[in-house]
Amino acid sequence: MDKGKTCYENKIDLFIDDSINNCLNVLEYGIDTFIFDNIYNKNTKIKRVKNWLEINKYIERINNGKNSNKRRNIRR
Repeated sequence: MDKGKTCYENKIDLFIDDSINNCLNVLEYGIDTFIFDNIYNKNTKIKRVKNWLEINKYIERINNGKNSNKRRNIRR
């Protein structure tokens, strides 16, 4: 499955995964991407998060007007 293409076609603005390959694929489509920190994905420069609280802070920052030009289609 091409997760990048699927995210692009569904207008997803933020992607979160623990797989380096999935994250890199989605990044190719210009979609903001976070990688969940794990022992097997340490060797990457993808924006890293350790928990859902960190992701929630990012989403709240966007919803409070920062980067407000960009519409977010966030599915939980």
